[in-house]
Amino acid sequence: RRAQLRQASERLRGPVHPSASLPSTLGTANAEPSAAGAFITATSGASGVTGSSSRSGVARGSTVDIGSIAKTCGYDWLFIDMEHGAMDVDMAGQIAVAALGYGITPIVRTPGHQHFHATRVLDVGAQGVVVPHVNTVAEAKAVASNCRYPPIGHRSVVGGMPQLFYKSLPVAQTTKILNEETLVTIMIETPEA
Repeated sequence: RRAQLRQASERLRGPVHPSASLPSTLGTANAEPSAAGAFITATSGASGVTGSSSRSGVARGSTVDIGSIAKTCGYDWLFIDMEHGAMDVDMAGQIAVAALGYGITPIVRTPGHQHFHATRVLDVGAQGVVVPHVNTVAEAKAVASNCRYPPIGHRSVVGGMPQLFYKSLPVAQTTKILNEETLVTIMIETPEA
């Protein structure tokens, strides 16, 4: 999946912005990451690094420099958590757009499964969403449809997209690319689900 995310990022954006290249004098991170991504929440606003075996990387942070930190540490993606903590759409979008410039794939866990939770973060730069609290097949189908453009879904089309670096493309091409390259995942968390 890691390679697929990286390839999707490259297809969406093309080559990473030149400023994303790290000078060789910076060296590498002190420790090998145990996962391919960094997990971002905004609870206290503090930044830190965790070294647990289940996940490592930036555990808490709420500023746009997280993408740069993730790149420096060798990560490919960020998990931006809006469900647990005080992260809002604006901050998630700023982090997502900043991460895109470093070739880091931003994936956002939404606070709920209502359509506006997922579509708003996709509109402001997320390349994927993880949607919690999905309990039925009907809810899962609605999430999938809400996150896809016609003809396979019913997400509304907005102007230039951060995932495409605001390139001016025909609507049909934009929606096709984003339908193919957007990760949509649901969380099954209850016995009912």
